[in-house]
Amino acid sequence: MKRKIKFRGRCNGTWRKGDHLTYETGDCIKQWSGMISPEYSVESDTVGQFTGAYDCDGNEIYEGDILQHRDAPAGYLEVFYHKNFCAFAVRKPVQPLMKDTVANYRVIGNIHDNPEFLKGE
Repeated sequence: MKRKIKFRGRCNGTWRKGDHLTYETGDCIKQWSGMISPEYSVESDTVGQFTGAYDCDGNEIYEGDILQHRDAPAGYLEVFYHKNFCAFAVRKPVQPLMKDTVANYRVIGNIHDNPEFLKGE
């Protein structure tokens, strides 16, 4: 099975995508682009993996994203890795992230930049 394994992390307010590297000094995202491969120090708690799924607009879905159903704007779903499922899942109710189901959802933010979406949920 081939799938993209990549991560994102926040560096000085900017999201970087690429390979996740962990050093004694902290976490980095390494972006591969031809001969130049810059590394960015990122906030460790913001690192999330690409789930392999895309939302209804074709946007990549990452661990930590917040989803909203495209036809029902009430309620939000947080994407996370569920150790018991050994898979990415969404909360409320907790269920595996299914590529065919998630096609009806839109990424509206993430838990780091938009925590207000999950308040009171």
